[in-house]
Amino acid sequence: MENFKETPEQTATTRFDRAALESRLKESRPFEAGAPSQMADTPIHTQGDQPDCLLQSARMAEHKQTGLDPGLEAYKQPAVEQGLYDRAHGTDMQKFVDVINERPGMEAQLKYADGPQDIKDALDKGQSVIGGVDAYEFYKGQYNLEPNSGGHAVVVTGAEQAPDGSWDFRVNDPNFDTPNMGSKNFLPAWDAANRPMITMQKTGGA
Repeated sequence: MENFKETPEQTATTRFDRAALESRLKESRPFEAGAPSQMADTPIHTQGDQPDCLLQSARMAEHKQTGLDPGLEAYKQPAVEQGLYDRAHGTDMQKFVDVINERPGMEAQLKYADGPQDIKDALDKGQSVIGGVDAYEFYKGQYNLEPNSGGHAVVVTGAEQAPDGSWDFRVNDPNFDTPNMGSKNFLPAWDAANRPMITMQKTGGA
């Protein structure tokens, strides 16, 4: 899983029991699809038994923005070389943005958002959004993870606010091969991680 629970004042290093999640994923059914769909045609790329969720999320976002699949190694190799990734800790989200910005024709920015409207605004502009979430909160009620299980990254493919003020999200979760899954837990899990979001968009250099 990922190390992204960072604020300007402090960085928290987290750990994740991958085996525990793997066993739960095999026993459970995916989320039901929701309604919003700004970026519903984002290709899905899944991770295996290594904590590649942020890398695969960036791969999905670039694939959507450019129409070309860069492959996992386009992100994993520089992350490993720069010391941002290892199997025990996952990927440092804050520093990983620099790796994305080194990709030809790609521009990325990390921010700690004020709220879900920031995600919707980015999606409405045609930007891809990677959301950092607390894994325990994100899978709560579905998989028996322990609190402080670490972070997880997903690509948000849709966000809409209902008339009653509630929010509906669709995500591409690297742990599933089903795209655009509805996620009722996304918002509380995102809040628990201090609302980190990476926006990615194509620039003129592609």
